[in-house]
Amino acid sequence: MLKSIFSLGLCLLIPFLIDCAGSSSGGSTPSHTYIANVGTATSFDVNEKTRRLIDKHQYVVFRYEQSQDMIYFETEWKERAPFQDEQDSGILQARTRFILEARPRIRVEVAGSSDLNNVRLIFENMVLFESSPDWQYVPMTAMCKSYVRRIADDLNTDFRTGFRRF
Repeated sequence: MLKSIFSLGLCLLIPFLIDCAGSSSGGSTPSHTYIANVGTATSFDVNEKTRRLIDKHQYVVFRYEQSQDMIYFETEWKERAPFQDEQDSGILQARTRFILEARPRIRVEVAGSSDLNNVRLIFENMVLFESSPDWQYVPMTAMCKSYVRRIADDLNTDFRTGFRRF
């Protein structure tokens, strides 16, 4: 009897766990936002490689915070030319920014304090339509998603390659 109750509970729980796994811009995430889990890195690597990524893609840091619980980078909005699929929707201008959050995965005391963080990037997108003077959040188009995925992939590759600095 206990085994059948456990099996029933597990069957009810599995779809929920599957729905929560991974990262994407679906689910309860607003459609103007894209979230990418970009891997794990030490605090040193998060800081160094994120700053390199920001420079490479010509973003500017708007806000930076670091504590024991989190490393946080927020960029300024970067105006960019609208992608073709955005232009086809009547978009005149577009801008994107990203937020990086790194939270501790494990902490190890070895010759000082070393740590490993789970890192995610949150991209936001706003556009200006021909018919409106105000910037608006709109769902990301396929070309916009491809653009932000490339940025996330760059950071993921940087975290996976090279030497880890503790």
